[in-house]
Amino acid sequence: MDQVQVHLLEDQSLRRTKKEKQLFILFLIIIFTLIISAIISVFTALKHQAETQYRPENSIRAIQAVCRVTQYYYPCINSISMSSLHTHHNHKIGASDIFELSVRAALHELHDVVSLPQQLASKFRSPKIKPVLTDCQNWLADSLNQLNKSLIMIMDYYPNKKILANEEMVNDFRVMIGRAAKNVERCVDGLEKENATVEGKIAKKRLKARIYMGKVYVLNSLDILEKKDAIDEVFYRASSVESIFAFFILDRENYVVALTWLSLNSTTNVSIVELKLSKCQTWVNNSLSRLDESLSMLGVDSDVESLTYKEMDNMKAWTMAATTYAFKCYSALQALVDIDAEEKMRVDEVKLGVMKARKYMVNSMDSKASPLLQHDDHLSSIRKRNKTLILIFFSLIILLALIIGAIIVSLVHNHRYLHDSESFNPGPAIRAFCLPSHTEFFCVTSIYSAIITTPNTNPNLVFELSLHKAVEELSAAISMASKDTRFGNCSTSLSHAVSLLNRTLGIMRVNSDIETQTYEQRRDMIAWVAIAIDDLESCQSDLEKVLESTAVGANVYEARSLLRYSKDFLVDCDVVNENFRFDVENEDGNKSSRNRIVEDLIAATLFGSQYFVMVILFCMFLRIYCCK
Repeated sequence: MDQVQVHLLEDQSLRRTKKEKQLFILFLIIIFTLIISAIISVFTALKHQAETQYRPENSIRAIQAVCRVTQYYYPCINSISMSSLHTHHNHKIGASDIFELSVRAALHELHDVVSLPQQLASKFRSPKIKPVLTDCQNWLADSLNQLNKSLIMIMDYYPNKKILANEEMVNDFRVMIGRAAKNVERCVDGLEKENATVEGKIAKKRLKARIYMGKVYVLNSLDILEKKDAIDEVFYRASSVESIFAFFILDRENYVVALTWLSLNSTTNVSIVELKLSKCQTWVNNSLSRLDESLSMLGVDSDVESLTYKEMDNMKAWTMAATTYAFKCYSALQALVDIDAEEKMRVDEVKLGVMKARKYMVNSMDSKASPLLQHDDHLSSIRKRNKTLILIFFSLIILLALIIGAIIVSLVHNHRYLHDSESFNPGPAIRAFCLPSHTEFFCVTSIYSAIITTPNTNPNLVFELSLHKAVEELSAAISMASKDTRFGNCSTSLSHAVSLLNRTLGIMRVNSDIETQTYEQRRDMIAWVAIAIDDLESCQSDLEKVLESTAVGANVYEARSLLRYSKDFLVDCDVVNENFRFDVENEDGNKSSRNRIVEDLIAATLFGSQYFVMVILFCMFLRIYCCK
């Protein structure tokens, strides 16, 4: 009696212990599931943020993404952005749209300069330079004609289809735009080789500067064509059907072998089942031929991502047809009932082969399909179930580690991308300062390399720093010119220019805010800077007569460029400062967006490290309670 009570107590104790273990495991499973869901939610939110920030539907981001493959990044963005203001699209902007805008920008630029060589030729009597200018105009006219043809082809084909997806049209564009670029290059080379008078050289330099921008725009269009594959990776993502054929590639050898084996075994000549086996043999051969068509497209080590959508759809259709033929064969064999034992054994052998081959084909059409193991309901299955549970959870832990790693890598990549894209960032002050200039791009690059700015720099300070830099350049030029008597007149002009600039800087030292200065002060500064520019141009004319004036001329040229930009700024300083204040507000918004990305990176790193410790503890508890 006592032994029975003891056994009952032990049994109750074991049941309570088992129930407690089950509840504890259930609790851990719930906690783990919640944490997994939180991680996936964070990852999805960050992924959505990144995709929204850089998706091609955003026109500015799309233009930046395309221009990143070109040789002249900033002129590409400026020209296409300006062209997009005059062109309206009723759909989301894509790579083909941006290519069209680049062609329009190049066409517009060449259209403005095509008549300049003839106008310049009418001003000179030199018999040498006129043929060069005539040839230049002919080459520019031919380039303009090639771009016109390209635009007509685009408008005939557009907008219902993607231009860059048509390889034949892309090749035609390469020929026409390549010819346009070559003609512009010939014009520039011809102007460089031809010598002219001092007046002719100045006019020729201005003409070359205008033609050079047209050349840049044409080369950008050509770069978009040459690197369209890299652009396609950004705009046209591969569909999810690739995951289906990933499984198809992995198992192709298995079911091809199975069907081949079936094809050989189904040729058995048994009188009762001869007709059924004959039909089955036909269906099996049809199935094999469909699979052979798919495999011939893939090759031995082919990459599914390299296939077009049409080829992938064909593969999918062929595999579905092969599955249908295999099922017909199995249905025909299943209908055989009144057969003897030997025939039944042969039929079952063929049916087994059909089912095996069909299983592989079904798996190839569904990458999520996986075999389900069935176990007997007895006590020994409990330990196997626990081991399976451990393997599943360890797999989830590995998946979770990959997700966390993907979050960190994605955030770090985006942060580096932002840092790299801003490696050349002149800042809103320099951009606003150069806005009135006729050569805004060259002004930005020149000022950015000449002065050092801080986050608190404004256009007025850029103006003052530019004058200081010009004085430094002129002081260096005066120092070199004073050593040679041939530079006497030039030294006098430079000294006079420096004195005028010092007067201007004197006004800026008293009141650096140009908007609050008096009308007379601003008028005097504009006049002094203009006279200083005239002095420098006079000096340059003298320097062109002396061969050894290269070093002095470089300093004078740099100073003159800075003064020209400064003069343009003084004329429109009120508008410039107003635009600058507006840009600063937008810049603060962009910085806050970047700060949010950095904060997400820090949060993901901290959360990942904490969760890693939690996963280790969970594995230890799971091991203890499941495997006793």
